Amino acid sequence: MAEEGTGTRLAVDRVFDGAFIGWCSLTRWNPDYRSASLGYCFDDAAWGHGYATEAARVLLHWAFDTLDLNRVQADTDTRNAPSARDLEKLGFVREGQHRADGPDPPAWRHRDRFAPVRVGELRLPQ
Repeated sequence: MAEEGTGTRLAVDRVFDGAFIGWCSLTRWNPDYRSASLGYCFDDAAWGHGYATEAARVLLHWAFDTLDLNRVQADTDTRNAPSARDLEKLGFVREGQHRADGPDPPAWRHRDRFAPVRVGELRLPQ
């Protein structure tokens, strides 16, 4: 991703033991629209501890402050309410839904699209 200029993925390690617990990424960079997509994936044991919110917050600071992006969006599986709550904690709002989104009919699922209404509405403490 980084070599192609289309994104970056950061490993997330737990501070107290150095264990790899997941990743957070910005993909689909579009310099013309100054936009990108946020994604993250964490080990089941890391869920519910605030790691996704913390990692996304750091990456969003970089996206808006350093890369000067205008928009960052994120998609979640409609069944993943905790991930939707993580995005809402950061100031994202649900914009709509992609229905039957997937490569094969057996894998089709619905996805919610989230994005901040305005950059100023993100809750990114200094």
